[in-house]
Amino acid sequence: AAAEAEAEELAKRTVVKVVGLKRGNAVKAVRKELAAAFGAVATVDYVDYGISNSGDTTIAYVRMTTTVGAAEAARVLASEGAQFGGAPAAFEVLTGPPLLTYLTRIGEMRRAKAEKGRKQRSQWWERKYGKGAAAGGEGEGE
Repeated sequence: AAAEAEAEELAKRTVVKVVGLKRGNAVKAVRKELAAAFGAVATVDYVDYGISNSGDTTIAYVRMTTTVGAAEAARVLASEGAQFGGAPAAFEVLTGPPLLTYLTRIGEMRRAKAEKGRKQRSQWWERKYGKGAAAGGEGEGE
């Protein structure tokens, strides 16, 4: 049952890989440009570009809310010869193993970032309230 649920989720979560972007572009500007262009065709879930994925600024991943939306966005933008950051882009709808690899890698990166944040917060808490104080406790004035 768990494997079927996972397969069903993978079929629903669709990611479009955008390749051919130029290096040296402003990450936030290109991310907004991607979100606007894809959003004009279908609903965008999230844009991974720059340090949020592999750190490679020639590749972006646009997570769409539906498989139909992802396929349509890739088709429309490719037929229009869409450019991002002044460079023509190519589009590939990720499904199956490449999609699973992408989602696994992003999940690992998010978990690592969350763990780093928890560790930094704990260190801050210990500096403020002393060693052995539980992070997230009630604090002063008790």
